[in-house]
Amino acid sequence: LLIAEERLRLGKISEDEKLQMEAEYRQSVIQLAQAKSIWQQAVYGMANMLPCIKEVSKQLATPKVFELRIPEAESLQAMAMAQSPAVRSVALQLLSERRSAAQVKSEMSATFEILSTIGLANSGGKLNEVYRQPFVEQQLRVGITVPLVDWGRKKSAVQQAGYRIERAEAETNRQRDAIGNEVRQLHVHLHELKDRLQAQFALIDISEKRYKISTERYAAGAVLLTELVLAQRNKDQTIRDYLASLQQYYVAWHMLNGLIGGNLAMK
Repeated sequence: LLIAEERLRLGKISEDEKLQMEAEYRQSVIQLAQAKSIWQQAVYGMANMLPCIKEVSKQLATPKVFELRIPEAESLQAMAMAQSPAVRSVALQLLSERRSAAQVKSEMSATFEILSTIGLANSGGKLNEVYRQPFVEQQLRVGITVPLVDWGRKKSAVQQAGYRIERAEAETNRQRDAIGNEVRQLHVHLHELKDRLQAQFALIDISEKRYKISTERYAAGAVLLTELVLAQRNKDQTIRDYLASLQQYYVAWHMLNGLIGGNLAMK
């Protein structure tokens, strides 16, 4: 904008071109205010998760290390089936339903009772005769209790328990399939993001060089303002795209890490 104002004073550009440059400057001011708001929200969010944090530097460099260790898809699926919290939860539910079914069968089946007693016994016409020379008495009773008619209660309870087991088995299989598919999708997505990041990182260098050349040529009056504006927008957008892809990469990696029980390691 300062260059445009000086060139306008010298009569080398029109008022319209200077106003266009001023509009670009005002738009940058708005974007800067939005970026500061997003930054502050991120700092507050971090402070909520890490209460001990005191200050976050605003001089954060653009990350250049984005490659994380990603095992093969088959290995990831095996870890997910063994360690995924979701898979473990439905497996525990299935185990609980099977235990409940076994308990129903045992509680509503025929019961056997064995009872033994031992003690002193005597009889007499008077109270003091009861305690005179008592004899040792031992008794053993064995019995079986069988309900003659339960009006279908046992059959109904067993059937209901069986239905609950079937539902739990179906949910377990569905959850395992869903986790397996999600692991495969994240694995493919991470490799696609990795290739995209490499290309975008190279584009940052190209766009910055183009912007530098356009700035020098505009100052020398060799190019129009339009070319300089396009070069600047392209440079800024390239960096934004790279950072957005980098965020997607780390989010996808942590999602995958959560699915397999936190067994991934950063490179």
